[in-house]
Amino acid sequence: MVAWALPFFSTILALIGAIGDVAAPYTLPAIFALALLKDAPKWEKWMLKAIVPLSALLALAGVYAAIAEMVSLSEQE
Repeated sequence: MVAWALPFFSTILALIGAIGDVAAPYTLPAIFALALLKDAPKWEKWMLKAIVPLSALLALAGVYAAIAEMVSLSEQE
């Protein structure tokens, strides 16, 4: 019913997924580990600091793709 009423329902789900599916398993645990594990080895802190911007870039790429698809679908109508 909802998918029928909203023409961009799958694209909206893609947008939500691009934000949440990257932040939940990668960005947030790395941020929490950096905040809580003060005595972690240097290589682990370096790895965590690399994961945060990389996962943010992946999320931005997903958001861009979802918005580009939404614009493309709106131009077709």
